[in-house]
Amino acid sequence: MEGVIKFNLHYTRQPCVTPEMTAELSGWRYIMHKLQLIGQDQARYMGYGFGNLSKRCDDEPQSFIITGTQTGGSLFLPHTEYSKVTACDPFDNSITATGMTKPSSEALTHGQLYQIDNAIQSVLHVHSPRIWNYREQLGLPVTREGAAYGTVEMALEVARIFRESSGQSAKCFVMGGHEDGVVSFGVSIQEACETMIAVLAQAVALGGGK
Repeated sequence: MEGVIKFNLHYTRQPCVTPEMTAELSGWRYIMHKLQLIGQDQARYMGYGFGNLSKRCDDEPQSFIITGTQTGGSLFLPHTEYSKVTACDPFDNSITATGMTKPSSEALTHGQLYQIDNAIQSVLHVHSPRIWNYREQLGLPVTREGAAYGTVEMALEVARIFRESSGQSAKCFVMGGHEDGVVSFGVSIQEACETMIAVLAQAVALGGGK
């Protein structure tokens, strides 16, 4: 279930994220929230918050800023609700992070993508029943059903999909074992979000608006 951190977290609670570091992220997150791709609904996923986004740090390319765990309910996220991941080892199942909140439970997946390709500067994870249900018609890569989010198995699946889909040509994939979970990425948060919006539009067209 999203919201439950499954990796080994080495966390230090202290201020380190500034408003300047999160301004663009928060702007795009607001749009994703309005599209109901990020949020919190008592009727969905046992009431847990869902969706998260991140960007690589400009001055520390091995680090990235990511939304905090269980912050989906807020329409606009202040900088104190972001966390800075300074080390990520997908295959040791561990994350090191600092901030006033713990990182998203999807931080391992984000970190894996940043390590796979230095060109990736931002990652977006949303929940979209429309995209998830039309994944075959959309021709999207899909992780195997047995790979749960926030695990080594998911990290391996992300690496496989990136390899088999010729890297960034995919830019979007579906998490087969994570209900409604969809991930996009790009050279900027704008590209990652615009990719997701374009895929959503295609899914709506396939479903005739239903």
